[in-house]
Amino acid sequence: MDSMLLESPEMVSLAEEILGGGHTLRFRAPGQSMHPLIQDGDILEVQPWNGEALQRGQVILYRSAGNRLVAHRVVDMRQDEQGEIIFTGGYQARSTGLQPVRPKQVLGKVVRIERNGRTRRVNSASHRIFSALWALLAKTRSRFL
Repeated sequence: MDSMLLESPEMVSLAEEILGGGHTLRFRAPGQSMHPLIQDGDILEVQPWNGEALQRGQVILYRSAGNRLVAHRVVDMRQDEQGEIIFTGGYQARSTGLQPVRPKQVLGKVVRIERNGRTRRVNSASHRIFSALWALLAKTRSRFL
């Protein structure tokens, strides 16, 4: 089977069609911005997002302004004159910083991660606690670097 890059318009369209149809999407994650929770090569399982309230620490899949798929954790949510804005980011202190995302860009929520044949649930209470602690550690660590 050929592979498709997350940046490709075909993959974005395919993900929108699958998740928009109410189906689950699985794909191999590239990159290290979400390490240690998500590692390069992990299989992510994404369920459609139906507009329910998101919580800090949840991992979402969204279509970026550059029209590519991105899986990042929700860091903060705010309102502005255009409505709700969701700020997302990776776990790495040197990542690209917080990315503003509008609800219409959100395609789904990452619910499981498969690595080395083992599956872990994401977005559970323990995951959110881990996310908060890791974010605090990364913030503290970046102040000293």
